[in-house]
Amino acid sequence: MITKVIDGHTVSIDWKEDAERYYVYVDSKYAGSADTTKEATLLATDHIEIENDSRHVLKVMLDEGAYEPVRAHPTDAGLDFKSTRNFWLHPGHQEFVDTGVHCEIPVGYVGLLASKSGLMKDGITTRGVVDSDYRGSIGVVMYNHGKEGIMIEAGQKITQMVILPCITPVVQIVNELSETERGDGGFGSTGK
Repeated sequence: MITKVIDGHTVSIDWKEDAERYYVYVDSKYAGSADTTKEATLLATDHIEIENDSRHVLKVMLDEGAYEPVRAHPTDAGLDFKSTRNFWLHPGHQEFVDTGVHCEIPVGYVGLLASKSGLMKDGITTRGVVDSDYRGSIGVVMYNHGKEGIMIEAGQKITQMVILPCITPVVQIVNELSETERGDGGFGSTGK
């Protein structure tokens, strides 16, 4: 293993024989893999530059008993949020879960809560919007559209948050809109 300090960050480059690649860690966090030590060093440097850019940092505060939002894989788009309690979610019902997670989403971005595919197969969905100026605990409403009840346990992944760029245009009331080929064609107007 090669260890060095770059811009005050500890970089470890570890050769993995079974993968035949170098695995790169910055401050003990996985940053990616590379074929050569030179590529590994460049990867670490890029990772540090991104982390030093405030748009790429999500500040998180946890209430007592809350779980840190995590990605199952470093390249996953969504951060997984977990339940803080056990409860039974009956079919045709919904349940509010306070995750105890507070986030500081960078200005110009929005957090979108989306269903976990593992729960969706059982008819469980979630959705929501977290604005960049919101500092309260993120609450999740879970809906059971299935025919069976399901037990949700503390520490279980219940939703994921994807952070996306968001524009907030000023609303301007006008008397007419520009014309397009589609016009006002709505539901089903483009055929099957």
